[in-house]
Amino acid sequence: MPALIKRNVLVAAIISATGIVSGCVPTVGNLIVTTTVSNPACDGSGVASSAGPLSVGGTGGCISSISAALETEASQIRSSSQYRAVEVTHDVGGDTFRSNSLIAGRFEYAHALDLTGAEQIIAIHDVGFNAAHTEFTDKPITYANGKDASSIHVDSHGTATAALAAGTAAYGRTVGGAPNATLYLSSWNDGGDHTPFEDAETIEAIVVNNSWGYECLGDAYDECGINDYSLSLITSQLRNALNSYAGDEGIVVFSASNTEAQSQATFMAALPHLVPSLEEGWLAVINVARDYDPSNANLFDDSTVGLRSSGCLEAARWCVAADGTSRVANSNPNGYEYGTGTSFAAPRVSAAIAILAEAFPNLTPSEIRNRLIMTSDNAFFAADTAQIQTLNFAGGLSHDYHWEYGHGFIDLRAALLPIGATATVTAKGDVLDLSSPVVLSGGGSGDAVASALSKVTLSASDQMAGEFTFAGSEMVATASNDAKGLRALSAFTSFETESIHSLESELVSGASVVVPIEFSNGIHAEVLLSQNGNDASGIRIGQDYKTDRHALTLGLSAQHDGSSLLGMSLGGSGNISSEHLGLEASYSTDLDDNLVVSLSGQSGVAHSTSNGFFDAIEDVRYSAVGASLTQSSAFTKGDQLSLFVSQPTAITSGSAQANLNLSADSGSHFAQVDIPLSPNNRETEIGFEYSIKDQSGFDWTVKASRRYNAANVSGNEIGDLALGIRRSF
Repeated sequence: MPALIKRNVLVAAIISATGIVSGCVPTVGNLIVTTTVSNPACDGSGVASSAGPLSVGGTGGCISSISAALETEASQIRSSSQYRAVEVTHDVGGDTFRSNSLIAGRFEYAHALDLTGAEQIIAIHDVGFNAAHTEFTDKPITYANGKDASSIHVDSHGTATAALAAGTAAYGRTVGGAPNATLYLSSWNDGGDHTPFEDAETIEAIVVNNSWGYECLGDAYDECGINDYSLSLITSQLRNALNSYAGDEGIVVFSASNTEAQSQATFMAALPHLVPSLEEGWLAVINVARDYDPSNANLFDDSTVGLRSSGCLEAARWCVAADGTSRVANSNPNGYEYGTGTSFAAPRVSAAIAILAEAFPNLTPSEIRNRLIMTSDNAFFAADTAQIQTLNFAGGLSHDYHWEYGHGFIDLRAALLPIGATATVTAKGDVLDLSSPVVLSGGGSGDAVASALSKVTLSASDQMAGEFTFAGSEMVATASNDAKGLRALSAFTSFETESIHSLESELVSGASVVVPIEFSNGIHAEVLLSQNGNDASGIRIGQDYKTDRHALTLGLSAQHDGSSLLGMSLGGSGNISSEHLGLEASYSTDLDDNLVVSLSGQSGVAHSTSNGFFDAIEDVRYSAVGASLTQSSAFTKGDQLSLFVSQPTAITSGSAQANLNLSADSGSHFAQVDIPLSPNNRETEIGFEYSIKDQSGFDWTVKASRRYNAANVSGNEIGDLALGIRRSF
């Protein structure tokens, strides 16, 4: 049996402290700092950003994008005394680095969201521990082999690794990456090599951290290489325990060699090279110094990184990097030193795993591992194409890895965000891609759909099975027609034919063609011709009744729209088709030779069918009204001034139903959501239009109006000024 060796030693030489606060670190709250970020259990509140609707599944705050509130919180944590106490400056190959092992892994974003490894168990298998250290005050700890805090083997090395993984930030100065995780401690001095992994499976530990390797005296650097030994190097009990635990039950983390010149990966770090089935639950970790620069917009200068260990080598495909240079605890109950090594990089990775397990309780251990790999920051080696290969995941996702640097630096910020496309599913099994709007609302429905869906929280998944929640309104794009200010109308020519005047003409889809037809006795019609299968088509028939001073028009319209309902359509989530039947009436009377009052109105019903997002749409009713007062020769002979007020087409009753995947504290479930289609407030437009003809035959028109609840969107006010010119022949 080969001997066991620690992966690194505590060092006090050549490393100097930067920004270290002397004396006791003040305690603020239960974590690092306490500001405004809440833990809303993913109900869409907390630090929700206007840039996106999604939130971390499980317990985190809303981070479909990095909101200003979250960025502020993360910045405050980076500058806190606890985080600054972790920093050290050191030299690697003549280059000076400012290391902060927490920020290098982007732990501040997880901590800002109150993600701290709560209810997760991190198992640490090491040489020994001082469980009485300040780092473990009030920390739930269990022990292997019947040991307790007073009888377990004591050593600085295990004390340091355990504190880096889950030290209590409220008391210590290391700031454990997952400070609220429970620890399970086992010393190789106290029992068999397989026991920790068997116990980890029994107690459902999410990760077993191993900052050690096997020593083979006489080999290169006295470390056992993966290419030099068969599986007989380790006991059958250990092989069986690893096979049973890794992947299905938890993740095994092993530190790589500390020797930069190592020519092959060490045996345990690269064990999946011999046992491929272990790979889905295995991570190897190297120690890479990352230069933290708060003045840099990216926080790091990754043009130069400092490799302080061996490369990943044969373990590259399941290998990640972390900054393993930090202030660490030692065996003195209140003692700290500065240390560097893969031993101190590995527990930061184990802590990241615990945080992801808390944030995404639906994920299996292998899915958590894949998420951490997929989001590791590999930009710094992207140009070194000769040493890069690609690891492919399901759904077309992939991640590049490097022979030396593996997949790059772990990045919790990226791991907590959605990966790839995010989608939800209906009870019918329709997959709704949330990368673009599912419902395109507006027109007659205005903001009704968005308003109704704002009352529900839905569940969605990204391409790596991470569950997120989002406000239902975020799947709706509401056309608010909010262009404001001056609009210049292009000059045009008219042949004195009247275009169709239908109050629903602006709500039909496509590029339909209107053909007017005149009959005798005041009967006229407009035929709406579709240019493709989804354009609107239909007919409007009107009858005019006129006297010297009065005019009445009655009309009947029938219309088919292959892709919308009064201006509402579906994005990539399906299709709506509708049939409309409407009655129209308009009346005008001359109060005197130059003054005319006009009234108009429309009422109708629409029947719709839908596939995709909506399960059903009940028959809807809609209406429109308008009135105007027109004065001819208002200021000069031949001019015309009109004052008008109108309420364009809006749905007055009707609803739709969708059976959606809703989020709840107990998990997601399908439920029918009723969606009223009538807007909360109708548009009302008030304005004037003035026209005059010059001696050259040009008609000049100016129109100004104010639209309240424009496009039937509550509170949406638009002021319009339009200028136009027309020439008749």
